[in-house]
Amino acid sequence: MMELWERLIDFFERFRLVIYTLFLVIGVVVFGVVKWNSETKKAVPEPLATTQVSTKETLGRSHALKKRVDCVVDVEGAVNSPGVVRLMSGQRVVNAIARAGGMNDQADSVRVNLAKKISDQMMVYVPRKGEKNSPATGDLTTANSASEAPPVNLNSATAEQLMTVDGIGAKKAQKIIQFREEHGPFTKVGDLQRVGGFGPKSISALTPRLTVEG
Repeated sequence: MMELWERLIDFFERFRLVIYTLFLVIGVVVFGVVKWNSETKKAVPEPLATTQVSTKETLGRSHALKKRVDCVVDVEGAVNSPGVVRLMSGQRVVNAIARAGGMNDQADSVRVNLAKKISDQMMVYVPRKGEKNSPATGDLTTANSASEAPPVNLNSATAEQLMTVDGIGAKKAQKIIQFREEHGPFTKVGDLQRVGGFGPKSISALTPRLTVEG
């Protein structure tokens, strides 16, 4: 027994450095594995949290876009490009006029409420300087309310009656009467294309307010 014990002590003395080194390596490996497992567990929730935040942001943006619905607005009068424009809800008259090319030199800007919010199917009318019987200051008429007034007969209306229609000023009213006198009665509202100053877009906007009789 003593002999065996002496051999073990002799073996330990000879390979002491190797044994210490082996234990040290094993310790380092165990420590590294434990630390790696700990860091991996901590890192797992982070992608989940990021995903949740990203999902919330996406839903929020989608909800905001749904709220901003398109509005179709008819811009007429003293603007550079009269006609129908598309805007986002919540925008104002100044945005509608800008989309129609802005006011021209004949515009009476003092009579327009640029700060008023727009709504779908609204008509924005910019009166001309010196124009009578035009919408009141900042007045914005929807297509529905405009259609409640009786249509004006192109073949019998006076200049004053023609000027009650949004988009027809004194000059255009005189041109209509002059055309009627020189070429006879209108057969359809679309004949306004033959009168100077009326394009397809403006005729389309005026059609609900005009009629051809007699």
